[in-house]
Amino acid sequence: MTKRLVPSSVGQRPSGFNTRLLREALKISLCAGGPGLSKSDQMWYVSVLLMAERGGGAQRRGDDGRWGGVGRKRRLPEAGEIPPEAVPRSRGGTEAEPDGTRSEDMQGELGRAFPSKSAFSAAVREEQRRVLSKLRWDETPIEVEGERYLFYSRDLLLVALDLVQSARHVQLWGEELGVGSDGSRLRSDMLDSDLFLAEELHVRRVHGSSSFALGVQIFIDEAVVSWSGAHYVYPIRARVLNVRDRGVQWVTVGYVPHVGNPTARTAVARRRASDARNGLLQRCLAVLLRELLEQAKLASPWSFLGVRR
Repeated sequence: MTKRLVPSSVGQRPSGFNTRLLREALKISLCAGGPGLSKSDQMWYVSVLLMAERGGGAQRRGDDGRWGGVGRKRRLPEAGEIPPEAVPRSRGGTEAEPDGTRSEDMQGELGRAFPSKSAFSAAVREEQRRVLSKLRWDETPIEVEGERYLFYSRDLLLVALDLVQSARHVQLWGEELGVGSDGSRLRSDMLDSDLFLAEELHVRRVHGSSSFALGVQIFIDEAVVSWSGAHYVYPIRARVLNVRDRGVQWVTVGYVPHVGNPTARTAVARRRASDARNGLLQRCLAVLLRELLEQAKLASPWSFLGVRR
């Protein structure tokens, strides 16, 4: 029952934010205050940018709906001069200025890309859909204890492969660190653990010395993500142990739906809510890990290193 959240064709479209200025405006609108700006705040934000782009002048709108404000004062006509209001408009609806230029030509980069405030807000929404499609986000309906939930996730195997391919420093094989001065085994992370080294040895014995074990660590965050009080979900984050870049790359790969507290204060209702949380979590993990585990079964008997909640 899993299906793509946004059709794949949407991800093939070019981005409308194709310059540095437009990308910075997009970044602020999506990241300001943490959750980003609301639709109305996005329109207010771009109106301020357009005003600054015109030099702080008043905003005017042409017949075609484009913002054609000019950042300079209109001078009074001299004797015998035709007033600007009497100059006929062009077919495009833009006004001709006394020096022969058009107000549309005097717009800046933002004004040319987004002819209206609502156009900017719509472009932000479309960019979000485009990115969701490129990242291959899915949605899966899951029914537990008579309630229906939507689980949003990505293919964990594809995420892991993308992280390995885009990393600057990748460590394919683990290694033992030796023994300390007190005779104890030295360890620094999971790549030199006994469990990983044993699994790696089995993989290389079966598939050859050039093969390696791909280690993926999963973490379910207890922090509830809330958007306008309407959606409560727990993010699932993952990282690839073989990626050794300086920054720890935790990538969000899913969102576990929130199961609310029961309305009835009885032992049966509390037990039912607890069973729903546990069952929903297990089903979400099954959807998230299914392709990764299928491939792991083809390589070797897989080991579940651990999920901490």
